[in-house]
Amino acid sequence: MRMKFARVGLAAVLVLAAPRAFARCEGDASCTKLDTLLANPGASPFAALGSSDVLSPLDAGFGFQVSHIRNAIAVIVPTASPDGQRVSLVDSQLTGSWLFAFGLGAGLEVGVALDSVLSASGPGLAGANAGQALRQTGIGDVRSQVRWAALERPRVPSQGLVGEGFGLAFTAAITAPTGMSGAFASEHGVMGQPTVTGDYVSGPFRAAIDLGARVRRRHSVFDVKWGSQLLIAAAAAYDILPIRRMLAVGVETWALPSLVDARQTVDFLGTLSSAPAWAGELALVAGVGRSFVVSGPDLGAPDFRMTFAVRYAPRDVDSDGDGLIDKNDPCPAEIGPIRDTNTPGCPDHAVEDLTKAPGVPVASPGDNEPPRGRPTPLPSPEAPSQAPSATPAETPIPGPAPAAPLLPEKSAP
Repeated sequence: MRMKFARVGLAAVLVLAAPRAFARCEGDASCTKLDTLLANPGASPFAALGSSDVLSPLDAGFGFQVSHIRNAIAVIVPTASPDGQRVSLVDSQLTGSWLFAFGLGAGLEVGVALDSVLSASGPGLAGANAGQALRQTGIGDVRSQVRWAALERPRVPSQGLVGEGFGLAFTAAITAPTGMSGAFASEHGVMGQPTVTGDYVSGPFRAAIDLGARVRRRHSVFDVKWGSQLLIAAAAAYDILPIRRMLAVGVETWALPSLVDARQTVDFLGTLSSAPAWAGELALVAGVGRSFVVSGPDLGAPDFRMTFAVRYAPRDVDSDGDGLIDKNDPCPAEIGPIRDTNTPGCPDHAVEDLTKAPGVPVASPGDNEPPRGRPTPLPSPEAPSQAPSATPAETPIPGPAPAAPLLPEKSAP
């Protein structure tokens, strides 16, 4: 019943928002979303790409991703010169995306993202004498998606090597143009994005590729035609610390060839990522990069980008198959009974190693020595005297008596 209401509500938002957006954005060049990086709700170790990992049934995931871009939009304003004048409408823009995902089971996951502009600087359309000044903050679009993992990597040993191998997922996303005018944070109309994601994990190495399209209504932004685009993205990361996923270095890139003109841009992002808690369910990703114009105008091609994301996505992985998921298992790599103790899921030898014989303190070389810097306490005068010893006192053995002094002998009469 809840899912039925959710579908009806989403359909109502799209039906009501689309005509309103078309009317609001007619002739408004600011109805263009500049940031080409769209954060993915759910479990993804990357900043810009998706993943074949989906949440466990009835589990919820949360996240927040912030992206800062500089010199994101510049247009050619007609002047007396044949070449016109290049004017930067948005000098910098800081966007944030609040992410939510929910696992349905059977490899299905639904997700929602709310985009917004946290800060922006620049003249906006007023710099080209074409409209209002730039909004410094503004509400962005609402994105919703459904992801189906057609091929999931194993979560328990009975399915294969846990977390290793290939994965494949299909994602259908829809963006409702709910953003404010004048902030360069909203689509011109409803945008659909079908995507196929394939990824691979082997030990410390993981990689992914996204193939899809961004299908949107065609409109003009000054001298640029803005419309549907293809999406080709790839990413790779490698763990550089012995502990898996504690710290990884990676690179991401995505290209958006336009289907309505010759414009084509490519973005690159160098990343550092970490999954330090809850068996990798809490992930942090930070990246720095820029966009390059391959051909056509440089609309939506920032010369600097910085992004940071934090995600929590429970996946209930059980690496040793003992029935206790890794985030609750002190010994995730060893099978053990589920005890009602501080060490459930640990075998006996591991319990001894972890607890060092519970209840028996382990002596250390300095245990029998008085603490340094503290004098040894003297007995208190009120303390009772010690009981007499049962051993008789020792009597000293007398030595030989001293000899009597010799008297002189008397002579005979």
